[in-house]
Amino acid sequence: SMPPGAGKSMTASVVFPLWLLLNRPDWEIGLVSAEASLATKFSSDVRRHYDERAHLPGTGGVTDWTVASTERGGIIARGIKGSMSGRRLRVAIIDDPLKHMEDAYSKKVRDTAWSVWRSVIKPRMRPGSVVLSVATRWHDDDLNGRLLKEDGWEHLVFPALAEVDDQLGRKVGDPLLSV
Repeated sequence: SMPPGAGKSMTASVVFPLWLLLNRPDWEIGLVSAEASLATKFSSDVRRHYDERAHLPGTGGVTDWTVASTERGGIIARGIKGSMSGRRLRVAIIDDPLKHMEDAYSKKVRDTAWSVWRSVIKPRMRPGSVVLSVATRWHDDDLNGRLLKEDGWEHLVFPALAEVDDQLGRKVGDPLLSV
């Protein structure tokens, strides 16, 4: 959980999958966001950086691409309502599944995100897989709120201003980002 503009998407949806593919090129990674265009942008950024660093560039487009040295490793990028039929994932990165506060206060939109998790993303996860859901928390009943009610989830909170027992070791009141 992080505030808007704190760099969560760059870290979780670009740098992290890039690092994964450079170290685990056979892993299938799903990038999911509220909008397909945003997930596609993240995938495109990862692809560009991967192609610059890897000995063999990826193959395919930006919404579905594979690491050339493997048969299955790579990225699929989808909006929260996008299809993942026939796909399996080793890593799922869910980045801001709700567009904004208005969506977070719509029970229908929250229920849709939950339904997609339960019926589309979760069933496609390989055994021993990794799921990262990063979001600005606009509502206690958002996707992350519901996930936290299930067993096995670790919750990291990075508030804009440090609070008591800050997970990053900041002093109370210290900003997350200094500009």
